[in-house]
Amino acid sequence: MTAPKRRWFRWSLRTMFVLVTASCVCLGWRINHVRQQRDAVDAIMSLGGHVMWWGSDAQSPPPPRTSADWLNEILGRRYPIVATFSNKSFTDGDLEKIVLPLRSLQHLSMRDVAVTDDGLLRLDSLRALRHLRCIRDPDPRSQKVIEELDKHTILDLNQTPLDDVLDYLSDLHGIPFVMDQRECAAAGIDGNLPITQNVKGNGLSLGEALDATLNPHGLGWVIKDASVIAQDIKRFGLEPHTSVMVTSAKVAKQDRRRILVKKLRAMLPDLKEIEVD
Repeated sequence: MTAPKRRWFRWSLRTMFVLVTASCVCLGWRINHVRQQRDAVDAIMSLGGHVMWWGSDAQSPPPPRTSADWLNEILGRRYPIVATFSNKSFTDGDLEKIVLPLRSLQHLSMRDVAVTDDGLLRLDSLRALRHLRCIRDPDPRSQKVIEELDKHTILDLNQTPLDDVLDYLSDLHGIPFVMDQRECAAAGIDGNLPITQNVKGNGLSLGEALDATLNPHGLGWVIKDASVIAQDIKRFGLEPHTSVMVTSAKVAKQDRRRILVKKLRAMLPDLKEIEVD
């Protein structure tokens, strides 16, 4: 009796073409990702930043790239985990183009950048991120306004028209005080509104004095375009004579930061440390 011949595994030419094509697509996708990653690292280095790769010594400069590095990056054995840089012209567009391709990042530190809250919320693709630090470059004009609002002021007003009060504060503190004409007109408030207030040596800052002066008349204030703008207080969800005011720049900034951190933690649950200005 003749033993049966061993049947070798066989496939058609069409199957081989399909497998080769699929392999090429996967390899091409991986190579493209590595190329984007390398371009992003080069961009960070050109900004004077620093990138640390997995397995490298953080205290020593990165070694020259070799052909083995290229292969290790394709195979996922070498990838960036730390990126730090500082650049005042770094915007949301740069963040999307330079940082987001580095999906293996675990530590990201940005200082003096012009990245917005919306830009930071695009970091949801960095699933490996554990530590985030972003100290943004403040608008120097708005910063001057905020610093002035912390200084003490003097008010001695007796039925003084609102327009005159704002002009007086502008001259006294060297920053523009204006009224949102459209909103105030809709609320039935105009520049002839009589204001009575006395603030002399009682330790009130300019921001606190503004609250005490404007709030009883149904007005709040915001900082916009390096100016202090008086607006209808209902815009802030408050009513006149409210005892707790939330219109100061510091409180508004703290609320914004708290909301942003909450969103980032929900978006990236593995984040252990967040520092955002």
